[in-house]
Formats: sequence, structure tokens, C-alpha cells
Amino acid sequence: MLPVLVRMVPAVHTTGSPLTPAVAEDIIWATADSRDCLEHLAVEGETRLLSIMFFVRAQDSEQARDMVGQLMNRVLSGAGHLAGWRLHECASVDL
Repeated sequence: MLPVLVRMVPAVHTTGSPLTPAVAEDIIWATADSRDCLEHLAVEGETRLLSIMFFVRAQDSEQARDMVGQLMNRVLSGAGHLAGWRLHECASVDL
């Protein structure tokens, strides 16, 4: 398993209700499927920043980052609760 860190921020004009880490985690799991090779994730944050640590099965850190980026693109385009949020960072992590 390889770790990938994602940070998300809301758009400046976002007026919806705050997004909690638990809701974000549920949305990600609901969107993920077998092609994402998602094994584990941990979400922390507040109303202006969410940090998400993904653990995925991948051959190398570049593939892991690409897989998580594709998953997050699907998450952000399909979930009403995440309307107005955007990906600020998606980076492989050395643990």
C-alpha cells in the first residue's frame, strides 16, 4: 500500500453548509470502486481545509497519486455535498 495526501479547500464563494470529515469520508467510499484499489483513508479537517490520507494498492508512488487524482475528480464532479470544493494538493508521501 502506498500513501497519498490530498488537501481540499472550498471555493471562496461557497455558501453551502460546512463539510465534515465524516461526510467527506462517506462520499469518497461511496464513489470508490475496484479500479481505485483503495484500502484505507483517514480524513481530518475543518470548514476551510480537509486533509485526506489515502492508502492504495499501486506499483509506485506516481501510479498511486494518479489513481487518487482520478478518484477525487470523480468525487468532486459527482457529489452535491462537495459542490464548490476543489483539490488543493495531491501528493505522494514517504512514510
